[in-house]
Amino acid sequence: MILLYTWLLILLHLCVHELGHAAAAHMIGVKVIRVKIGGGEPVLSRGKYELGLWITGGYTDVSAEDLAGKNVLQKLLFFAGGSAAGLLLWLMLSALLHGFYAGINAAVFFVLIFTNNCPFLPGSDLYGFLLSIRKDRLAAGKTGQARRMSKQESGK
Repeated sequence: MILLYTWLLILLHLCVHELGHAAAAHMIGVKVIRVKIGGGEPVLSRGKYELGLWITGGYTDVSAEDLAGKNVLQKLLFFAGGSAAGLLLWLMLSALLHGFYAGINAAVFFVLIFTNNCPFLPGSDLYGFLLSIRKDRLAAGKTGQARRMSKQESGK
């Protein structure tokens, strides 16, 4: 019974986390291509939403072009949307659950928060956010360098 409860709790946290990313993407005007929760072949599929049987994680696939055109705060909202939704779920469940089950809820939440916000884990939300900011700065540096070169050439 405890394993089933833990499995359902992890699945619930994953669903809320990924739907938090999708909601944030809609709020900032980024097209959501696919939301996948769980691994393996989808056991349930409805439009762009898929649910796999294995609780190995999930992802929210968005338009890279749309996301690239957003500013730093909008990107932060997208990448933090999952953790913010997970925090709200944890707070609600903490008010409802007591004893051992509240402990399992806290453990699941904190493990998911750590793995999603660890800057050195590829695939984590924080890693993705930092990578997107780095790409923006590199692109800005290249355009700035091109402008400086064209000014130098026109000045000769």
